[in-house]
Amino acid sequence: MSAHGFIAEIFSRVQTGVAGNMRFLTKAQFDRIVQEIGQDPECGSVKNGLNGGLVWMPSGRWKYVLAHEPGSKCDRYAITKLGAPAETRAGSLFG
Repeated sequence: MSAHGFIAEIFSRVQTGVAGNMRFLTKAQFDRIVQEIGQDPECGSVKNGLNGGLVWMPSGRWKYVLAHEPGSKCDRYAITKLGAPAETRAGSLFG
């Protein structure tokens, strides 16, 4: 399964108490997504973040932030889905 498919599967399940565009992950899910992104020949742009987190910007509307927050008792992993704004000419000076 591709990273897109795995992420779609994760977002198909509702997590209570979490924003609709965010999901908490297990370490195994986090590692699998990172591995799938790395194996995708058309993965798009990837920016590494703190503590092993990253921003993944594949082609298409959705962009993703994978976050790893180390804790004293346990580590937390999360993915946030961000929609790219649609292009518009409204408000342009020369359009």
